[in-house]
Amino acid sequence: MRTTVNIDDDLLAKIKVIAATKHAALGDIVDDALREYLAERAKPVADFSWADVAIEVPGDQGMRPGINWRSNSAMLDAMEDL
Repeated sequence: MRTTVNIDDDLLAKIKVIAATKHAALGDIVDDALREYLAERAKPVADFSWADVAIEVPGDQGMRPGINWRSNSAMLDAMEDL
């Protein structure tokens, strides 16, 4: 699709050098750069599962069964029982 965008002169000069070096069209280089940028932004920020997080609890009893440690209200309710 054809569209018009404003590109800073210094950035356009760099893109033209890349296009000339690769013997590619300017639009192809811009397309590739945008695809790479969008793919990077689509990745999750954190690459871990909260279920894998181990929490050290002082003492030898550990976390009481049935308490959702991810819930502030559940933790506050449990602390009121102490």
